[in-house]
Amino acid sequence: MDRYSIKHDPLAVDELQEAADWYESQSAGAGARFTAAVKAKLLQIASSPRRWAVEKDGTRHALLRPFQYMIVFRQQKDVIVVIAYAHTSRRPGYWRKRLSR
Repeated sequence: MDRYSIKHDPLAVDELQEAADWYESQSAGAGARFTAAVKAKLLQIASSPRRWAVEKDGTRHALLRPFQYMIVFRQQKDVIVVIAYAHTSRRPGYWRKRLSR
C-alpha cells in the first residue's frame, strides 16, 4: 500500500491550531484529543485517500468524529494537500477560494 505525503495550505495550519486551542479552552485535554484525532485521520488519508468521495471541485472531505470538523483535501499525484480544517456547520465552503492557489 502506498503512503502519500501530506502538505498543508498555510491557512489550514492556522485553523488546526485555532480549533485545538478552542477545544482545550473548553476542557482540559480536549485540545490534545482533537489533535490526536487529526493525526489518526491524516494517517488514514495518507494510506488510502480514495476512500472518501470526490466532490465536483475535486476535493474530498474526511469527518473528524466526534468533533464537528472535517479535513478538506485534494490528492495531487503522490501528495495529499490539506486545504482546510473546516467546522461542519460554520461558513460552508469558505475554503473554496483556496482551490485556485
